[in-house]
Amino acid sequence: MKASDTAGFIIAHRNDGMGARIIAILNAVRIAQDYDLPYYVG
Repeated sequence: MKASDTAGFIIAHRNDGMGARIIAILNAVRIAQDYDLPYYVG
């Protein structure tokens, strides 16, 4: 994935435990809301 492919949105991804994934998702949502950007969870 090129840097230009990620411009304009937030991506959250974690491979470890479920609790850590939820924290990553919540962080992505908060950052996306602060910058008024869409977010995606992988």
